[in-house]
Amino acid sequence: MGYLVRIVIKKHQVILLFKVNKRAGKPTNHNSMPYIDALSDAEILALTDEQVEKIIKLKMAEDGVKILQKPEEPEYHEIPEGNEMLFKVTGAEALFSDRVVANEVLELLQKHRESLKETSYTHNYHHRFQKDFHLDYHGKPETLGIMPERVYSKDLLASIKEDISANEDIKKRYNERKEEYENSNEDAERIKGEVWDKVYEVRRKQANKEAAYARFQEYLVLSENDTTQAMVFYKKAYSPDDETIQYIEAELLKEETED
Repeated sequence: MGYLVRIVIKKHQVILLFKVNKRAGKPTNHNSMPYIDALSDAEILALTDEQVEKIIKLKMAEDGVKILQKPEEPEYHEIPEGNEMLFKVTGAEALFSDRVVANEVLELLQKHRESLKETSYTHNYHHRFQKDFHLDYHGKPETLGIMPERVYSKDLLASIKEDISANEDIKKRYNERKEEYENSNEDAERIKGEVWDKVYEVRRKQANKEAAYARFQEYLVLSENDTTQAMVFYKKAYSPDDETIQYIEAELLKEETED
C-alpha cells in the first residue's frame, strides 16, 4: 500500500499529511516525501526551521545516509604525571637519575665532541656508515645539553594501569564513532547545503520584495495615494523586475480587499 505526502499551507504554517498504512500502524514511504526542489516558493516560505530539518532528515533516510550527531570527546580517567625525574644527556643513549652524574657525562661528551659520531644505513639497509653526530637542519652540530624527563615509578605505574587501559578503550570507541560520523557527514552536509541554500534563497527573495514594497509605500505617500503615479516614481528610481512589480500590485490588492 502506497502513501501520499501533501503539504498544505494554512495560516503561514505547513502541515505535512501522511496516508498511513493501517496494518503496520505507521506511515509507509514508497513514493518519498517531496524534496525541497519540488516545493513552491510559497510552500518553502511557510516552512519552520524544524520542518526544514525534518525534510533534511527524511532525505538522508531515503538516500541511506546515517543520521548521526557529532560525537563529543568523552571524559577520561585522570592520569597523574610521572613521579620521578630522570636526566637525558644529548648524545648519550641513557637516562640518569642523578643530575650530578648527568653533568659529568655531559662534560665528557663536550670535551670529546669532535670524536662523537653516529651511524646510519644506506637506502637498502645493507651498508652501515658513519656521519657527524646530530646535525641540525642547517648542517651544524646540535648543542649538547641535559633534558629532564618525567617518568613513572613501577609502583605508580602499577596503580594507574587499569585507568590507562580504560582510557585506551574509551578513546578507541570514541574514534570509531567519530570515524563513522565523518564517513557519513560528507553526504549529510551535501543534503543540508542543498536544502538550506534553497530555503535561504527563497527567504532572501521574499525579504527583498518586502523591502521593495516598503520603498514603494514612500512614493505612495508622496503621491497622495495615487498608485499609478507612485509606480511611475518607483520604476524610475529602482527599475524593478516584473516579479517585484507583481508582488507590489498583489500587496496593494490585498490591502484594498482587507479594507
